[in-house]
Amino acid sequence: TTAPKPSEVRPLAVLKDALKLVKTCWRNQEHDYEWTCSQLKSIRQDLKVQHIETNETLDTYETHARIALENEDFGELNTCLAQLSELYARVERTPSVRDEFASYRVLYNLLVGANQAEYARMLQSTTREERSRPALSFAIKVRNAVLDGNYNLFYALYSKPPPRSMA
Repeated sequence: TTAPKPSEVRPLAVLKDALKLVKTCWRNQEHDYEWTCSQLKSIRQDLKVQHIETNETLDTYETHARIALENEDFGELNTCLAQLSELYARVERTPSVRDEFASYRVLYNLLVGANQAEYARMLQSTTREERSRPALSFAIKVRNAVLDGNYNLFYALYSKPPPRSMA
């Protein structure tokens, strides 16, 4: 009934181990999506309560986003994408990983029919260089093809997604 206190939650070292365990359990199909999602939410909450914003935090949200995407849990995916967008502004991450998740944002917004203003805000927060990276460039092309009704281009793109992407 009260807000958790940072001193009463798992420290970062324990959270790292917990994430590692959840990833292993998921990979080995030891638990279902519901259990995995619950564990990842718990890890995320403990990180948030302690104001931990590190690569481990990014890894937790990225892992959860990928697993949510695999399971078509778009609500959870959106939650993770929104948080990642904020975290990437404060925590350094490799460009290829940022590119992957920026592309998921574009495709998610297309899927849910987000308005043009949301898309414009997202594009405004990226540089020309970021927009030219493989995954984000691909997502923008897919979005444009769908909105233009160019399904020949859409299916051509669909058959050749960027490497290391769940697009």
